This record gives sequence, C-alpha cells and structure tokens, in this order.
Amino acid sequence: MGNCILRRALWCLILFVCYTQLTYAFSVKDESGIVFFIHSEEDDTCSIVIVPNQDHVTIASSYSYKGKSYTPVEIEDGACMNNDLMTSIILPSTIKRLGQSAFNGCIKLRNISLPNGVTTINPYCFANCTSLTGFTAPAALTRIGQSAFSNSGIEHVELGEQIEEIGSSAFAHCEKLQGFRLSSLVIQTISRSLFRECNSLVGVTLPNTITSIESNAFENCSKLAAIDLPDSLRMLGGDAFEGCTSLTHVEMPSGVILGVCLRSYPFIKSIHFTKGSRPVIDDAFYFSMPNLKSLTFDEGITEITGSAFSGCDSLESVIFPTSMRYIRHNAFQRCESLEHVVLPPNLITIGDEVFSYCSSLKRIVLPVTLDTIGRRAFNDCIALEDVEFPRNLKVIGDDAFNQCSSLKSVKTGGELETIGFAAFERAGVQQLTLGESLKSIEDNAFAYCNITEVYSWNPQPPVIEFNTFNTVTTQNAILTVPAEAVDAYKEATYWKNFKNIVGKDLSAVNQIDNKDISVVIQNGQIVVGGVKDVRIEVYNMQGHLVYCGFDTMIEMPTSGLYLVKVGTQVFKVKI
Repeated sequence: MGNCILRRALWCLILFVCYTQLTYAFSVKDESGIVFFIHSEEDDTCSIVIVPNQDHVTIASSYSYKGKSYTPVEIEDGACMNNDLMTSIILPSTIKRLGQSAFNGCIKLRNISLPNGVTTINPYCFANCTSLTGFTAPAALTRIGQSAFSNSGIEHVELGEQIEEIGSSAFAHCEKLQGFRLSSLVIQTISRSLFRECNSLVGVTLPNTITSIESNAFENCSKLAAIDLPDSLRMLGGDAFEGCTSLTHVEMPSGVILGVCLRSYPFIKSIHFTKGSRPVIDDAFYFSMPNLKSLTFDEGITEITGSAFSGCDSLESVIFPTSMRYIRHNAFQRCESLEHVVLPPNLITIGDEVFSYCSSLKRIVLPVTLDTIGRRAFNDCIALEDVEFPRNLKVIGDDAFNQCSSLKSVKTGGELETIGFAAFERAGVQQLTLGESLKSIEDNAFAYCNITEVYSWNPQPPVIEFNTFNTVTTQNAILTVPAEAVDAYKEATYWKNFKNIVGKDLSAVNQIDNKDISVVIQNGQIVVGGVKDVRIEVYNMQGHLVYCGFDTMIEMPTSGLYLVKVGTQVFKVKI
C-alpha cells in the first residue's frame, strides 16, 4: 500500500514539473515598449513580438527578466506590421530570422541594416514598405519567402552565393526596381511572378545554375530590353516574359522547353540560340512568337526537334550552324513568311512535315550530305520553284512535295533509290530527271502532273506502279533513257505505257569543260565564272564545308584560304 502511494506521488511530481516547463513561456514588455517573448526558463534566447510605432527603433542585443539576460534571435511574425511612423530600425547581430509580415506596411521605413547572421526572410516580411529603397543581403541569407519585398520601393538587389530559394512574387510590383544580380551557386529556380509588374527593371543577371524560369516571372517588365539567359536553363514557363514589350531580341540557350501559351510573345522579333550542343526541344516555340522574323544558332547545336518553330508565321530568315545534323518533324511547319532557306552543309535528315505549308517558300538549297527527305516535308509549299537534289540523297518520302504547284523541274541525284507515295502529286513538274541508282517510284508519285520530258538514267528500269505517272504523261511525254536500255524500258511493267521512248548516249551528259571555269576574288567575294546551275562547294583549310549551293558569287565569313569545288574541279583561293 505504501509503495503504491509513493509511486502516485512521484508521478504527480513529474507531471507538475512538465507542466511548469510547458507553460513557462511568456511575454515581457521592457521600458522602451518592446515586447519580447521568453521561450523557456532554461533557454537564454527570446523573440521580439511587438515593436512600438515610433520614428527610430533600436532592438537591444539582450533583454533582462528577473535578473537573467535573454538574447533576441528572431523578429516574430507581424512584430512591426503597419508601423506607419517608423523610418529606421537597428537590429542586433544576434538576429537570425525575420518573421512573416514582420515589417509589412511600414510605409516610411527607409533604412534597415540586416545582421550578417540572418538566414531567412519570411513571406511578406517587407511587403508594402514603399519608402524602402534598398537592402544589403546578409552573407548567411539562404531563403527569401513569398512576396517578401512585394510592392516595396526597393531599387537594386544583389544576392550572394548562399541563396537557395526565392519565393514566388518576392519582388513583384516593385515599380522602382531597376537592377537585380543573383550570384548563387545552388539556386535552380526563378519562381513564379518573381518580378511581375516591375516596370522599371532594365538589368538582370542570373547564375549558371538556373534550370527553370517559372510562369509570369517577368510579366509586364516593360523596360526590360535584354536578358542573358544562363546556358543551364531547361524550362521557360508560359508567359514568363509576357508584356515585356521592349524585349525584341533574346539570347536563348539551346534545349529550352517553352511552357505552352499560344502567341504570348508578340514583341520578340529575333532569337539567337547560344552555347552548347543540346537540341532545340519539341514544341519549344510552337505558335508562341507570331512576329518572330529571324533565327540564328551557335556552332555546336546539332538538332532541332519536333514542332520547335511551327506556326511562327512571320519568320523570314534562318541561319543554321554547320554543326546541325537533324531537323525533326514539323520544325518549321506553317512558317508562312519563309521564302529562301539554305540548309546547313552537314545536314543528314529533313524530318516529316518540316516545311509543310510554308506557302511563301520559293527556293531551298539542300546540302550534299542529305540522306533523307521525310514524309510531307515540303507538302503544300505552293511557291516552291527551285530544288536541287544532292547526289547522296537516298529517299524522298511520301507526299514530300505534294501540291508544290510552282515546281516545274525535278532533277534527282545519282544515288537516289526511292521516291515515295504521292511524293510529287499535283506538283507543277514539267521536266523530270531520274538518277542512275533509282530503284523504285511508289504509286501516285507524279499523279496529276503534266510532264512533257522524262529522263531516266538507270539502265535497269526502276519499279513503278500503275498510277506512278498519269495517262497524260505516258501518252504525251518523251521518255529518254540510256541508249542501251531502250528495249528494257519498252518491255518493263508500266514503263511500256510510254508512247515515246528514245535512247541517248550518256558519255557526254553533265560534263563541264574545265577550260571555261574561272574562280577569282572580287570585292572580298568568291566569284565563279563559266558555269550555270552547277553545284559549288567551299571548304576551309580545316576541311569543314562552309558553303554548298549554286550561287556564283559567294561571301565568306572570314578571310583566309579556301578550296572551291566546281563540279569535279577544285580551286584554291585566298581572301
């Protein structure tokens, strides 16, 4: 019995001690009117809870209660909120944290020096401090909360290497903010609406750690005329630069994914893709830049992926790097202002529908390295007049030049093997030359074409289908074949439907008289004489192809030695 009573007494004592410890925390008001909060009897720290509304305020480095000193480490949530008389406050070096809305609405606060030990500025801490023009970020600062400085009078911000996070809208509606520099070694995200409505912002410097700029980050920063986006950037949120009407040119890292928001950047007229070999990503600028006129790319970028610039219907000029190898499906679909395109000299593949519905495209220069033209690649390019197919081309895909009604002449390269289904259906082809390696032409390839001349140089008749050529062509066109292959064509399935088959000696076809060719330098340009419609290639002394086409006046980007190949002849020139 006695032991039971003793145990109960011991439990009551333990509960009493715990209760007194839990309930010890309380607030104390000192003689200056500042209220501080003591967390526990054992702890020698306190928080500042209430600061009196007066002109100048100094937070002491320690406060006493019952003979014991307590060190302030935190300005609590709302401690100075709406103190409309406060113009300055001095904080001790012991402060580590500034609470939510700690100084929110202090409309006369002009000066504050944050202690070096402050690690966190919580949400809305300095919101609506319209007289606060600047602050020096402490070296230990790692986090700035949501809307921490929103609608303040801050003019310049410089944040150091330790910053890990800046909350959404942290500097939104700072109408006087002109410059922002971030030097963090770890931060990865520019948060949503971070600089929204900062209509005086003209300069922003971001570190090469940023991988994402979220939606509306710079919305309506109407004076922002330039921004150097870091090469680390991967994601650019929808409307990130909406309303940045002064931002007409962008230096854009390759590989950026643009958040979908149709036609949100009508003010951007040119983009230069910089630094690195990452591809331009699927749908990156899909229907988002209706007034984009020109594109340029740095060397090292090897690929443009699907639908990247689809619907950029004001695009007029694209300058590709020599490193570009692949242009994937729909990349420039419905770029209705493109008239002339010189593709990069090392391109291997033009994907499906890359230039489909480019209704103003008149001429395309295909490089000698090109292997494949994909399905519908130039479908409905109704203005296309001139295409020279390179010798190395192996495949012309289905519907590749369907509805190209202005294309009058087609001369395929010597290594072409396949022409796909309806590849030139309803095109304007009148003269057709087929190379010596062609193996097959699919059905409807030249349906609805009124061809008058067909040249087929393969001694073995390629496989064709019943509707490869329409009846008008087979009845009226002259089919010219190698002299020794006339009988083979007259007996071959569907070729024999041609009523006019003639032979020709190929030994003299496409020969260039060397004595008539000249290559000279005039006014810093390479000028080729004595040729017409002959492919010209220019190589630098490192062996890189720098030009491929049919122009006889060629401008080089730099001075130096070049090799000029005209047909089978090679000339060395110096600019």
